[in-house]
Amino acid sequence: MGKDVIGILGSSKKDGKVALMLKEYLSAAEKAGHQVKQVNLYDKNIQYCHACMDCRINGTCSLTDDLNGLAAEIVKADVIVLAAPTYWANVPAVVKNLFDRMAGYVMSFPDKGIPKPKLSKDQRYVLITACSTPFPINIIRQSRGSLQAMNEFFKSSGMSKIASVVLPGTAGLTKIPSGILSRINKLGRSV
Repeated sequence: MGKDVIGILGSSKKDGKVALMLKEYLSAAEKAGHQVKQVNLYDKNIQYCHACMDCRINGTCSLTDDLNGLAAEIVKADVIVLAAPTYWANVPAVVKNLFDRMAGYVMSFPDKGIPKPKLSKDQRYVLITACSTPFPINIIRQSRGSLQAMNEFFKSSGMSKIASVVLPGTAGLTKIPSGILSRINKLGRSV
């Protein structure tokens, strides 16, 4: 039986380079027999965190919006593919907002001590990002920051990383290089 794979698009450009890379991954995973679903964060109503801390007590957020349904899908997924562009050496606000709101779903908060992950190391994740800054400056300054933020969320949740794919130098780039698409396709097939 195939795995549940959820692709999360954290870009407002539904036909942009990041979206196309995510589509390549999900298409390859589906052809390999896995159940895939794509979620576009910009299409979701996800309010900003109010810092009420209810999620740390109840394990769910008290705000009423699209997060509870999305969180349930994320928590049960075998593989999560997060595809988000790099903005100022970080993830877009919509992705950071998702991370903020997911705290109680992916971590437990004991009265005293260090928070503990709720998800399993058997759950895995893939990161996809693109950056207008060319290589190697993108890794030194820009892409590194967004990858660090994404990795922090998933590692703190308890998940295991499969891979990161970075497309640098997107300014003026008219198509995604075949080598990157081939790598993404291979990752999708080998879920």
